[in-house]
Amino acid sequence: MAAKASKGASLKETVSKLNNDIKNGSFRSSYLIYGPESYLIREYRNKLKQALFPDGDAAADMNLDMFEGHDQDEADIAQKASLMPFFAERRLIILKDTGLFKKAKGPLADFLKDPPDTVTLVFTEFEPLDQYGKPKSAVDKRNSLYKTVAKDGLVIECASPTPATFQSWILSKVKKEGKQISRTALDLFMEKALKGGMEMASNELDKLFSYCHGQDTVTDEDVVAIAGDNVSSHVFDMVDSVADRKVKRALDYYNELLKLKEPPLRIMYLLGQAYGRMLIARDITSRGMGKEEVAAALKLPPYPAGKYMERARRHSREDIVRAISLCVEKETDIKQGRVADSLGLELLIVELCE
Repeated sequence: MAAKASKGASLKETVSKLNNDIKNGSFRSSYLIYGPESYLIREYRNKLKQALFPDGDAAADMNLDMFEGHDQDEADIAQKASLMPFFAERRLIILKDTGLFKKAKGPLADFLKDPPDTVTLVFTEFEPLDQYGKPKSAVDKRNSLYKTVAKDGLVIECASPTPATFQSWILSKVKKEGKQISRTALDLFMEKALKGGMEMASNELDKLFSYCHGQDTVTDEDVVAIAGDNVSSHVFDMVDSVADRKVKRALDYYNELLKLKEPPLRIMYLLGQAYGRMLIARDITSRGMGKEEVAAALKLPPYPAGKYMERARRHSREDIVRAISLCVEKETDIKQGRVADSLGLELLIVELCE
C-alpha cells in the first residue's frame, strides 16, 4: 500500500512527497491535484506524466487514457485502469475536471481501495475564483473518493500563493532568464499580476522577457509597457476621482472597468475592499508605523501597500467609514433586488462624490 498522505499537509510538504515519488520511481495509485492555481495543477500533472513516460510520446500513446468533463462512466475508467501496460511499467489515467469529488459514492472509490500495482490515476480539479476571490469548490472532503485518495494516494491543494511565495517564484523565473529586476519594478509587476494568479503572471513574464531581450535588468518602464492598465489601477483611479468629487471622471473609470468585462458586483466589491484597506492603512500609520507594517497587515507587497497609504492620507477617517457603509448598503440593495447592479453602482459612485 502507498504511503499515507498527512492530513492538512501544506503545498510545500505535499510537493516534496511528489518529488520523492518521482525521484524514487515509487508512484502511488492515485493523485488528486486541485485548487485555483491552474498553472501549478498543469505543472504537477505534467511532471508525473513525464516521469512515468521518460521515453516520450510513443510509450504514452499506448499507456495513457484521458477523461475530461463531467458524466464520466466510472466503471469504464476502472476497466481501462485494470489493463496491463504495454512496454512500460505503468499505465496512466488522467481525469480532468470530472466532478467526481462532488458526487455520491461510485465504483471508482472501491476500485482504488485495492488497485493493480501497474496503474496511476491522476485527478485534476480546477477551482476558479468567484467575484470575491474565493475558490468555487470542486472537491468535497467528505466524498468517499476523496477519502480514498487522501488515505492511499496523495492530495495536492494548489491554493493561491501568498505574496512572499509569489515574489520568490517571480525572482526564480527572472534569475533563470539570466536577468535582474529592480525592487520597484518587482513590486509593480506583483501588483499587476498577483490577482490574475500564476497562470497570468507566467504569460506576462514571457512577454516581459521577450520585450527585455538584450538587456540585463527589468525596469519599471518595462513592466508598465508590457503589463499596461489593469483592474486594480482603474479602481484606484476611481477612488481618487471620488476623493476629488469628480463624478464624471469616476463614472468614466467605471465604464472602463465594464469594458474590461468586470461585473458590477465585483467592481463594487473591489471598491469596498479598497476603502477597507485604506482604513487599515490609516489606522496603522496614525499609530506611528510605516509601510512595512501596513504591507504585513494587508498581506500585500510594499508598493501597493504604499498606494493605500497615499490614498488614506487624502481622506478623513469619517469619509472612509462612510464609504464602506455605503458600499455595504448598496450591495445589499442589489442582492435583494431593490436596484439593478449597474444602476446601483452608478448611484453609489454619485453618493460617494457628494
